[in-house]
Amino acid sequence: VRESKKNVVTFEYACAVGAACKINPEDIPVALMFYHELGVVLFYPHIEGLRDKVIVSPKWFVDCLGKVLALHESEDCENLQLWKLLREKGILVQPLYVAAWKNCESVEPEEIMKLLVNFHLAAEVKTNEYHDSSAKQFF
Repeated sequence: VRESKKNVVTFEYACAVGAACKINPEDIPVALMFYHELGVVLFYPHIEGLRDKVIVSPKWFVDCLGKVLALHESEDCENLQLWKLLREKGILVQPLYVAAWKNCESVEPEEIMKLLVNFHLAAEVKTNEYHDSSAKQFF
């Protein structure tokens, strides 16, 4: 899998690799969880949107998270006010995380947010801090 230079593969692809390695199909989720616990891959079968994906490069995923969680502005001049809102009030709004994570390969920004919420690293809130009330906001 690492030779394919992909950071994320589908669960179906992981199953094909497992079959090629003579792993019984019913044991593949167990094997993935074993490698997850070792930190070799990231596999979240309990999180909607991520259950069909295996992140084969945890470092790449942490780097993706760091695009927002590092609290430093990127070269994204469009979103300076949103960076300020995040830095000063701890409110992460949807347009900012979508822009920051748009190039994170096969993992969608909303899936990353579901992961952060699952681990209690973020919580969805409603505030008057951002003018677009339809945009999701997280603390």
